[in-house]
Amino acid sequence: LPSSLILSGETIHAPFDAQNVYFEGELVVVIGKEISKASQEEAEDAIFGVTVGNDITERSWQNSDLQWLRAKASDGFGPIGHTIVKGVDYNDVELTTRVNGDIVQQENTSFMIHSPRKVVSYLSHYFTLKPGDLVFMGTPGRTHALVDKDQVSVTIKGVGTVTNEIRF
Repeated sequence: LPSSLILSGETIHAPFDAQNVYFEGELVVVIGKEISKASQEEAEDAIFGVTVGNDITERSWQNSDLQWLRAKASDGFGPIGHTIVKGVDYNDVELTTRVNGDIVQQENTSFMIHSPRKVVSYLSHYFTLKPGDLVFMGTPGRTHALVDKDQVSVTIKGVGTVTNEIRF
């Protein structure tokens, strides 16, 4: 949801009853043209660029709710970078996530289970994707719960960094 998006440097304010909030450093694909029922080739052509994101997730809600919207899209749960980068080989870049300066995730996007073009194609068969839509591509490796005042920083080489502090 648009209200879930915040920029690097802004504070993530967890909802009052959020108790089990995790970080998920991710590559974020930015759609550049409208597509529906697109082939993988058409989907790749519709990718305008990429940015860096942190898909904040409340795991207790994710496990108990009928639907993941609250767990994944509460206000401020979608920190993204300040820039959209074009021309980077987003299928082969290093993603590093740090919590309070310590590396907790480090992986290359070449190891993602599904490529951006495959995911965008798949989604376009259910949703008409429009310019400016963002697709968070999933996180590499394991994550863990955050505590008050943790600072999460996600960097994608050649793309940028998003850094945010969480407050409970």
